[in-house]
Amino acid sequence: MWIYLLKRVFLAVAITVIAVTLVFMMIHAVPGDPAVALLGPRATPEMIAHLHREMGLDKPLAVQIVIFFEGLLQGNLGFDVLSQRPVADIIFEQLPYT
Repeated sequence: MWIYLLKRVFLAVAITVIAVTLVFMMIHAVPGDPAVALLGPRATPEMIAHLHREMGLDKPLAVQIVIFFEGLLQGNLGFDVLSQRPVADIIFEQLPYT
């Protein structure tokens, strides 16, 4: 029974890591600069550079994925672009309805 449970936990962790890695890769595969998409076409180079530093986009990809995983483990799912609210708050707000 314990071996079965350990296998299931290991598989759940492995699938989660793979899924999160795929999501991270898909986010970075989208063409265009996310800072420009967030700031709009009138953004100055200084504004774009500031947002790159703020979002960690100026760091190497390996460092970015480590920061991505750290944020997920801490419950930091980021901010919703439209409502400017933490994504975790939005999820927990809707959780009772599911």
